[in-house]
Amino acid sequence: MYDVELTTSPVQVCVQYRTSVRVNHLSDDIGVRMDELYKAAFEAGLNPCGPPSIAYPDHPGSDGELTIELDVPVVVIPDHTAKVLSGSGMQLHAGGGEVQAYAIHRGAYHHLGTAHAALNEWLAANDHDAAGPHRERYLLGPGEADSPDDFVTEVSVPVAPS
Repeated sequence: MYDVELTTSPVQVCVQYRTSVRVNHLSDDIGVRMDELYKAAFEAGLNPCGPPSIAYPDHPGSDGELTIELDVPVVVIPDHTAKVLSGSGMQLHAGGGEVQAYAIHRGAYHHLGTAHAALNEWLAANDHDAAGPHRERYLLGPGEADSPDDFVTEVSVPVAPS
């Protein structure tokens, strides 16, 4: 059971990486892409300053590929940043400030679908529509938790009244 609440998403500048992953290798591909994202941020002289997140703007294609948007919030250092990120497929993106419904999932990632389903049920029961893609923000994950059972993930979706 999930408690779904409304809040305003944090306003922040992120390095964003829109890329594709294979649905049948989702965890592995996301790990590789997240490593690429952090590497590009560090090479650009940017300092991550918050938990990473992933948005799911599309449904999987018939080829088994899924487009995702990975974000890591960063402290921006002017000038040098644009040169290093150009050509990497990554960009600086300012976002947030949206009203969103969210739920906190505690446990392994392979159970995140239940949190997404709880958000969809909340939308239907509370006369709200999704105003953008679902997002997962990884508050406590690999390298920080003792086991996958200790992972903490915020699952959210921007909303608008129906």
